[in-house]
Amino acid sequence: MNRFRNLPVGLRLTLGFGACGALLLAIAAFAWWVIAGMKQSVDVIVAENNRKSELAWHMRADLEAVARAVRNVIVTRDAAVQAKQREAQAAARSRFDPAHQALGELLVDDEERALHAKIGQLRGVVLPLLDEVMDQASRGMKEMASETLIEKVQGPQTEWIDAMQGLIDLQSRRTAERVEAMGRQQRLSTLALLGGMVLAVLLSVAMGAAITRTLVRQLGGEPRYARDVARRIAAGDLGEAIQLRPGDRDSLLAAMTEMQLSLRTMVSGIQQSADAVLAASAEIAQGNQDLSARTEQQAANLQRTSSAMTELTETVRHSTASARQASDLASTASGVAARGSEAVGEVVQRMNEIQASSQRVTEIIGVIDGIAFQTNILALNAAVEAARAGEQGRGFAVVASEVRSLAQRSAEAAKEIAALISDSVDRVEGGNRLVKQAGTTMAEIVQRVQEVSTLMSEITAASVQQEDGIGDIGKAVYDLDTTTQHNAALVEENAAAAGSLREQATRLAQTVGQFRLSEAALAQAEAAAPAAGMPLAASPA
Repeated sequence: MNRFRNLPVGLRLTLGFGACGALLLAIAAFAWWVIAGMKQSVDVIVAENNRKSELAWHMRADLEAVARAVRNVIVTRDAAVQAKQREAQAAARSRFDPAHQALGELLVDDEERALHAKIGQLRGVVLPLLDEVMDQASRGMKEMASETLIEKVQGPQTEWIDAMQGLIDLQSRRTAERVEAMGRQQRLSTLALLGGMVLAVLLSVAMGAAITRTLVRQLGGEPRYARDVARRIAAGDLGEAIQLRPGDRDSLLAAMTEMQLSLRTMVSGIQQSADAVLAASAEIAQGNQDLSARTEQQAANLQRTSSAMTELTETVRHSTASARQASDLASTASGVAARGSEAVGEVVQRMNEIQASSQRVTEIIGVIDGIAFQTNILALNAAVEAARAGEQGRGFAVVASEVRSLAQRSAEAAKEIAALISDSVDRVEGGNRLVKQAGTTMAEIVQRVQEVSTLMSEITAASVQQEDGIGDIGKAVYDLDTTTQHNAALVEENAAAAGSLREQATRLAQTVGQFRLSEAALAQAEAAAPAAGMPLAASPA
């Protein structure tokens, strides 16, 4: 039974219907055999018994025809009638012999053959006597012929007819026996067929019950209930418990129960994960929005810083040009002082004033040099702060403001130097007439002017370096502004991606929300989740 239970459903149905079909085929074969036997019996009755009876009846009819012809010949005096009766007698006798011979060929048992032999023997006795009667009647001896017929012919003829009738009765009995045997066979066959049909029905019922029992056991319940359970699960209803038989662990409904529990665990975990993803995506979207706002503000600050650096660069360029012009003027003054060295004697007092002015120039140039030095330091600090400007950029604004202040001071000092040098030139022109008297002093003035020229060259070089440094800072600020713009674009893309993630998480939550879990089912799923190794909740990011 266990082997049959473990067979595939199709094979079980095939075996069940095959067994029923084989039994029905056996019943049909038995019915065919019974019908064939009955047909054979009918054929025997028709082909043998009826044929024998028919031949025996024909022989008796021929004998009676011969007897009637003999009697008619005796009782009539009409020669034509007598001739006709003789012909009838001859015809009957001619039919009798072939029938007698054919009957002999059909006989199979001793009783039939004994009667057939007796009929042949009596024929040899009766027919000569009838010939004698016919001869007497033909010669007009009617009374003698009647006496011969009564005394000699009647007894053997009656015995002859009785033998024929006995053969006919024997065939009738044989036919009745065969019919009775056919009836018994028909009754037995009917009982056998009924028994086979009952057995087929019982076997079919037993096979159907066995197959049904195994199918129900494999399904775990009625197919309609399994269908309803499958439809509920397909519709997302995971809360209703599946009814199982006690101890059922291998049926389809038991497997569907395990599937329902697994789905509960997975759906519960997905629901909580979807909620966590939704919350995290909302936080990410809000953070991206804040970051986007701060990035836009930083980009605006960098743009303002870049504009300020551009203005500072222009100011430094202007200062550098002024310093170059002052250097050129100092070189010119040095040449003029050299040419007026012969008349310097008369302008000693003025040369002293020029010396004082030169000292003043030296002090101013010292101030300019200090300012340039501080400008370099601040420019270096501005470069460092510019490298850090990716975060805030506030320190860079302070440095840039200080650089602008120092640049203004450098411009004012350069202007004052230009004014003093211009005054010195005027004084030198006034003292050219006395240059011969102040040659020694003029030589010193020339030396001082050359020193001023050297200092102005150094100021010019420092201004050029300052201009280059500020240009590098401006380029760095421009690159930083470009990077900030790119970052702002990336932040916007991240914000859009976060928004899309939030929408997808919302859709996922809505999709998972179609599954219905009862409180008991949810608690059962949460209890089964650790054993299954599945997370039921995701920590929010």
